[in-house]
Amino acid sequence: SPDIRANYEQSNYDNIGFDIKYSINSNSMIDFTYNPDFEQINQDPSEVNNTPYETFFEEKRNFFLEDALFFQTPIKVFYSRRIGASTDSTDSNINYAFKFIGSSKSGWNMGSILASTSESNKTKNYFISRVSKDILNGNSILGFSGTNLIDGSNTHSAFSFDNIYYWIKSISMC
Repeated sequence: SPDIRANYEQSNYDNIGFDIKYSINSNSMIDFTYNPDFEQINQDPSEVNNTPYETFFEEKRNFFLEDALFFQTPIKVFYSRRIGASTDSTDSNINYAFKFIGSSKSGWNMGSILASTSESNKTKNYFISRVSKDILNGNSILGFSGTNLIDGSNTHSAFSFDNIYYWIKSISMC
């Protein structure tokens, strides 16, 4: 006969999750989440989309909201809502996610997100990275971003180069 107690104990371990946030120094931080629970997040409104274009929903998960400005570029290359989104009608879970954000005194900024999700006995691995440099005394930004999705034996990648130049210097008020 099957061991009911063993099944019960295994299901309890599946519900364990935790978050770790560690500040390396004043300019660098590591954030890690294992088996996160985003059930407290408000659901998106239901809709029927008969277009070939995906509907854009605002990010509501704290892990992806924190430092989200760092990954923004003039043309949206990274859409965090795809991490953990189901491609079919089955449930999708984020197994773990790791984020590093850091900057140097010389104006270099670096950030990476690694995440692993599972749905229907299929694992997807995401890697997002961005490097930028403050130039012209902090008046402009030069950046490079890369995204990578490993979906079974398929790999999907996108890369971007961006530059933002501010014509008017910021004015500080006393």
